[in-house]
Amino acid sequence: MPIIVCDFLLTAFDLGLYEPVVSATALDEVERTLRDDFPNLTGDAVRYRVDAMRDALADHVIDAGPSGAPDAINAKDRHVVAAALVGGAAVLVSNDNALRQQVNGAAMALRAITLDDFGLELWEQSADGVNEAVDTLVTKRLRP
Repeated sequence: MPIIVCDFLLTAFDLGLYEPVVSATALDEVERTLRDDFPNLTGDAVRYRVDAMRDALADHVIDAGPSGAPDAINAKDRHVVAAALVGGAAVLVSNDNALRQQVNGAAMALRAITLDDFGLELWEQSADGVNEAVDTLVTKRLRP
């Protein structure tokens, strides 16, 4: 996930636009992906970023394991669905089309949407809040 998207989601969360549920395993995957995809980053830089995410989301990280998800969900992503179900999420946000189809095809109280659709839903719920999140991001980047 691009850093600007991550910053937007964390800022929107800080502003109370939504309540995230995050799989503990997903955060571990973020750390591995950053190490693999960005060899120019030091181990300390990667750890700093992931630790900042863990701190910001501390009350929203769920270590549910894969067993809480239906068998219709692929084994690789069951931990994400299990965390969403245990955390009481109504929406699972993913750009993985196969996962969205599996979630939406399963009989559970969870629907899967793209990140773009999630952004639009946030806008429809609170255009002023989304504007504030964007203004906050712009202000952070314009510091001298």
